[in-house]
Amino acid sequence: MIYVNDSSRVWHVAKVGNDGNSGHAGQYPVNLANDAKLTISAAVAAASSGDTIIIWPGTYSELVDASAKALNIIGTHRQLCKITYPSGYTTTLKIGSHSSLKNITVEAVNPNKVVEAASGAINLLFERCDINGAYDGIYLSGVSFVTIRDCRLKGTYDSSNFYAATQFLCERTVFETDGTYSGSGDYRGVHVGPGVFVFRDCIFIAAQPTRTGSLGGLDLNSGTSTNYTLVTCENCVMRADGGATNGYVFGVRVQNYGRLVLKNCTLFTRATTGTATDIRQTGSGQVIVSACAYNPSTVTGTITNQDSNWAAAMAAALFTNGAANKLKIDAAGRVDAGSIEGINAESLQKAAKMLLNKAVQDKLTGAIRYYDDDGQTVILTHTPDEGASSLTRAVS
Repeated sequence: MIYVNDSSRVWHVAKVGNDGNSGHAGQYPVNLANDAKLTISAAVAAASSGDTIIIWPGTYSELVDASAKALNIIGTHRQLCKITYPSGYTTTLKIGSHSSLKNITVEAVNPNKVVEAASGAINLLFERCDINGAYDGIYLSGVSFVTIRDCRLKGTYDSSNFYAATQFLCERTVFETDGTYSGSGDYRGVHVGPGVFVFRDCIFIAAQPTRTGSLGGLDLNSGTSTNYTLVTCENCVMRADGGATNGYVFGVRVQNYGRLVLKNCTLFTRATTGTATDIRQTGSGQVIVSACAYNPSTVTGTITNQDSNWAAAMAAALFTNGAANKLKIDAAGRVDAGSIEGINAESLQKAAKMLLNKAVQDKLTGAIRYYDDDGQTVILTHTPDEGASSLTRAVS
């Protein structure tokens, strides 16, 4: 890490330190033995909201309760800086509103949550952290405005449980449950709901081939007719591999009033026995997919494929009867447009131009216009289905 001169708002914690030290760097490089605190808890007690606590390499076997303050807790290396607790059944690290946790590993040995925030907490940031729980990894209930980036979150029950939480943005993060917790219930990479969530470039894993109960990657639940669970996943992977003797294995599950949009996602499920479903929709849940890879034969419930409108538009432009027939090739290897069976030559030329020439989308209406070779003449206008009764667009 690169440091500038400290103020009284920056605290250091090191295994060679002493809780009797000031906690502040007297010079650079930092003389950790003379300046740093020995325990994170001592630094938390001495710090004020808005301060930064720098954790130097080592394993800190302590319970840290920072829930009453807004602090930036930053490790110098995510693998070498570790907070753990060897016994007991309590949360390893508690944080408060307007706090961040970066470059650090937090673990729990006995079955319990690893990282938790008090209900009602807002503005939480997790970056480049490994959080490993013997029950849940991160447990956030009733919190809002949360950002998680470049983390690896693992639990033996749920890797992460975001219950009655909202305004979540998760990017480039792995959520994993190994399903080894000795209890009953559904084991999930992530459980969300109700609330609003966006996942980008994330991986959801639920892997325990001998697990007899239900196991899944992403689970949307606990929504009501007035309090929906709304989730968008872009460029994500959902993998679930379990026994499912007394349940089922699912890549994603949408229950009650959950609404899920999947864009450019890949899903894979496998059950040793029982049922495996890449996408499982029940009740009033709604699933909309676009450009996703999954096995349609494993789908339970109803999904909406947003690609269908584009496919219909292309078919209408290309085929006179809406069905593809064999193209006839002449001796020079060219398509014999005059003898194409079931295909209108003019429509074929139009479709080729649609693929080769420019397409422009109207920011206000969403309509996509495909232009002819002259760049001026519109040969087809396509308006994607937004999946909502009304939509307000703003120029970007």
